[in-house]
Amino acid sequence: MLAIAPIFYQEQETILHPSMDRSFSVILLFVIAQIFNLLPTNALHPLDPLTPSELNQVQTLVKKSHQNVSFHYVGLDEPDKLEVLSWLSQNRPTNFFHHRVAFAVVRTNSQTHEIKIDLLNNSILSDIVYDGDGYPMLNNEEQKAAGELPLTYPPFIASIAKRGLNLSEVICEVFTLGWWANWDFHLAFDMRVGPIISLASIYDHDMRKYRRVMYRGYISEMFVPYQDLSEEWYFRTFLDAGEFGVGICAVPLQPHTDCPPNAVFLDGYYTTRDGTPAKTSNVFCVFERYAGDIMWRHSETILPGDTVEVRPDVTLVVRMVSTVANYDYIIDWEFKQSGSIKITTSLSGILAVKASAYTHKDQIQEEVYGTIVAENIIGTCHSHFLSFHIDLDIDGDANSLKKAHLQTVRVMNGSSPRKSHWTVVDEVAKTESDAKIRLGLGDQAEIIVVNPNKRTKVGNDIGYRLIQGPWQVPCYGKKIMTKFVVHLVTMMCGLHHITNLRNGQQGPTLTELVEMIP
Repeated sequence: MLAIAPIFYQEQETILHPSMDRSFSVILLFVIAQIFNLLPTNALHPLDPLTPSELNQVQTLVKKSHQNVSFHYVGLDEPDKLEVLSWLSQNRPTNFFHHRVAFAVVRTNSQTHEIKIDLLNNSILSDIVYDGDGYPMLNNEEQKAAGELPLTYPPFIASIAKRGLNLSEVICEVFTLGWWANWDFHLAFDMRVGPIISLASIYDHDMRKYRRVMYRGYISEMFVPYQDLSEEWYFRTFLDAGEFGVGICAVPLQPHTDCPPNAVFLDGYYTTRDGTPAKTSNVFCVFERYAGDIMWRHSETILPGDTVEVRPDVTLVVRMVSTVANYDYIIDWEFKQSGSIKITTSLSGILAVKASAYTHKDQIQEEVYGTIVAENIIGTCHSHFLSFHIDLDIDGDANSLKKAHLQTVRVMNGSSPRKSHWTVVDEVAKTESDAKIRLGLGDQAEIIVVNPNKRTKVGNDIGYRLIQGPWQVPCYGKKIMTKFVVHLVTMMCGLHHITNLRNGQQGPTLTELVEMIP
């Protein structure tokens, strides 16, 4: 079910600040060389996104089987994880995979079909009618058509004229009821979730080999519930990835403004309603970042010469921007020389507002579910919840998730002048329920994914800490045979947006992040 609401926009002046050019480094040239390795070739990486020719192949086969078909999703049907790891372990032999399969979700005759296509044999493997709950992701064409319908509806036109507005001032929107600084990874574009990072490994100079960190990672969903209970707003609870498509809503990045001068750009492809491939130019940019931050330092003042060592925090960033209605999501995957992976989602754009009879805050004597941001305009309060799919493979796929609780220990025997200290108590999660944690309620715990079969030289666990923002809930995987392994970690972080602007001005970019630290 779709709801359509008019949005009134205020023009704002945008000032672009020119950036000074600077020369590429040798490292950046290495990045460019690796970028070309990601481009589709006859010998595709098994996790490469579908090429334009493959998208055309899917369109042809599906249209032969169905008439009046509407395409809602087309992407790679991922090969089995164990197959991919076996292919890597055998030094990436050619002709290893006997199938390259596409997955399509289409609508025809009021039914949703989930179709798998064998691209190598040019045939349909399966065609299943989906009869469960929910509907497929919206495509751009049907949203555009739905948004134009009210502009031809006489009662709606009359209501706009009654308000003293021109129809041209109204827009109707549709609502639903690796390769650098020791890192090696695969980057793919998906029309639903945007950037997908796979097979992320970091080079260990001491061991002289790459060590696996993450098999696959992406933002799986963005949930945005507005807090207005009025009839016109109560239903505005959006699933930005599942309903609108973070990838479909991605916009071309602007050189020197969205990305720095040293950035390298990649394109992305998706399908339109009739299955025709569409291209988003400059959908990703990849660049080296140094903002003057310090990765590590120490001063030893008691030694002769005041010994100081400082290491700059230079990182590699993969960026995409997705404009979902009024919000621009700036998605950064940042790979650090320390081995950390930082996922940052920044929110910008313009507020969704509603009309009001109030012109000043002092006039308001009722719940308006927001803040007056200009005369007769209320900015509605809302939240953004992001869910991350993170499949960690730390030195292999046999990983466990544990919670390291900070526990206070009282000194009762007088053995120390101190009255207490804290210690760490580990709890290995065996089920999803074991892994849940609500932050801010007195549970002082770190979330750590470890490989129980690997130890450091002195016997400590090898793993990654999951650094959490507000309202994050990690979930544990499943039991396989007699050992527990992390199938994936789902982390949710949230940001409550209490609108508070002056004279209708747009506020600064807001940021949410998740970081994995070794």
